[in-house]
Amino acid sequence: KALLPDNFTVLDRAMIEHNLLSASKLYTNI
Repeated sequence: KALLPDNFTVLDRAMIEHNLLSASKLYTNI
C-alpha cells in the first residue's frame, strides 16, 4: 500500500474523490 501523509491510501483517496465528484454531479443535476 502507498500510504500518504494523511494516512489515506491512494485507493482510498481515489474512492473519496470519485464519491465527491459523483455527489457534486448529482447536486448540479437537481
